[in-house]
Amino acid sequence: DVKTYVLGFHLVNGFVVMIEHDNDSWQDGLLNGIGGGIENGESPLDAMCREFLEETGLEVSGWRHLVKVGRSGIFEMDCFMSYGFDEFPPKERNDEGVLHLVDIKQPFPDNIEPTARWLLGLVLDYHHGKIDQLQVSEEWLA
Repeated sequence: DVKTYVLGFHLVNGFVVMIEHDNDSWQDGLLNGIGGGIENGESPLDAMCREFLEETGLEVSGWRHLVKVGRSGIFEMDCFMSYGFDEFPPKERNDEGVLHLVDIKQPFPDNIEPTARWLLGLVLDYHHGKIDQLQVSEEWLA
């Protein structure tokens, strides 16, 4: 079975909410967006809302789907972004790691997970109006 996931980047007053994992061997010490697995019968959008609430304590609406990435037969990940204004996560940590507010006006920290690094770049390009849609074709990647 193909595993399905969501990953979201929530922008708040010049910061992005990220998690530094400390209980998942391949992500230990790395910053990533907020997300997780899609449950049976759940839409990617519903999963994004649920995961963000579970991991941060914040209920966020207005998630915008940006792109789906994956590896054939292995996994699919729907990536989202959203905006906030005054909501900062009430949790400092959860059972997966420590929450951080990363300043998007500064160079990215060195410990951002590599896929999250380029996805966050897309989020910021969209945020700044440099792109308004994204389509990736396997033909382009061949």
